[in-house]
Amino acid sequence: MKRTKTNKLKKQTSETFRLSAILAISGGFQDAYTYNVRDEVFSNAQTGNVVLMSQNFMSGEWIRGLHYLFPIIAFALGVFVTKLKLYLQTTGVR
Repeated sequence: MKRTKTNKLKKQTSETFRLSAILAISGGFQDAYTYNVRDEVFSNAQTGNVVLMSQNFMSGEWIRGLHYLFPIIAFALGVFVTKLKLYLQTTGVR
């Protein structure tokens, strides 16, 4: 943190409550949208899918639990392919 001319500590924008609130609201809207529009599956964050998958597995509803496993696998595969592509581009490997 930096001190201003009046000797007050100046916060970084990333540490402000306002930004935290905006990000929380934005994430909530995105979760609500993807859950309601995408067949009750969270498409932008996988935490909800992990919770719902675990809940169904623990209650013995295996098929319903698998409904949430596939988006998690697809998300992980997408991250892997993106990282692999970036690695290949930065190292010059074709």
